[in-house]
Amino acid sequence: MNYIRHLQLVYQQFMEDERLNPSHISLYMAIFQEWNSARFPGELYINRQQLMLSSKVRSQSGYHRCIRELDVFGYLQYMPSHNPYQGSRVKMFTFRTSSEQADDHRDPILEQVAAHYYPKYEQVDEPYINSNKQQTLKNINNTSPTFFENEIILFFKKQNWPVTEAKKFFSYYQNQYWKTTKGNIITDWKDAAQKWIARYKRWQKEKKVNQDFLKTSKNKDYGQPL
Repeated sequence: MNYIRHLQLVYQQFMEDERLNPSHISLYMAIFQEWNSARFPGELYINRQQLMLSSKVRSQSGYHRCIRELDVFGYLQYMPSHNPYQGSRVKMFTFRTSSEQADDHRDPILEQVAAHYYPKYEQVDEPYINSNKQQTLKNINNTSPTFFENEIILFFKKQNWPVTEAKKFFSYYQNQYWKTTKGNIITDWKDAAQKWIARYKRWQKEKKVNQDFLKTSKNKDYGQPL
């Protein structure tokens, strides 16, 4: 697929489509980036939280409305998943002029790279899920841990820590795919939260010291010589 040509045509479509608002465009570009990173597969598994973070769409209702309307408007095909063990999928439509033919050529080397970094997950049979739920959950947590924002906020509240820091903590590590700066997967987010707050308190202390240093007396005697 011609990356530049596709973007030129889709931008033109954006300008002519009066149904769109900035959230539609931002979400489409976030999905397009994931599609590009996966080397333009026929179908793409998506992560709602990651797309909301990338597109800056703040609410779940806004996200679901935008992605469904992008489907209705003909920009992509949205295939929502009702299986908690499998993400939703999208099929991106290639934009081209009426005189251009579809380019279905695939580079086998790029496909091997994409298969390595973006494996395609197969549908999981329901009986297997029911009989192996605990083991499946364990495997998911070991390979790609997902921590819920509400649980983190509740933990911060119990510790009497600022809720704003809970949201910053969740947003930061969600963007890092719950990995440390060294690339290690975080298995104990509460320990990471303790370190986060320790840095926060240290920063607050340094900030207060700097503010005290900059304070000057309001009762100045301008009669004294310098």
